[in-house]
Amino acid sequence: MDKHPQAQVRYRRGFASDQCGKCTMYRKADGQYGTCTDVNGQITAYGVCDIFKGLVNPFGRLPQHERIMRANWHHHRMLSGTR
Repeated sequence: MDKHPQAQVRYRRGFASDQCGKCTMYRKADGQYGTCTDVNGQITAYGVCDIFKGLVNPFGRLPQHERIMRANWHHHRMLSGTR
């Protein structure tokens, strides 16, 4: 499978609850950047893109304040027409 260019998946600064370091596709490497199994180039753990797939939290559900923040952020993205 070919990797996506960063621009195609809108790779950008992440949000507290959604960032590459919390994604199933992120691979940590030595130094400041890691890699992604589906996106080309250097990837920071603090970025995010449109194909983000969050890791399952082994400690259970997010705390209520984080669920509210995430819901508000996703709602804003829907209203602004971004994915």
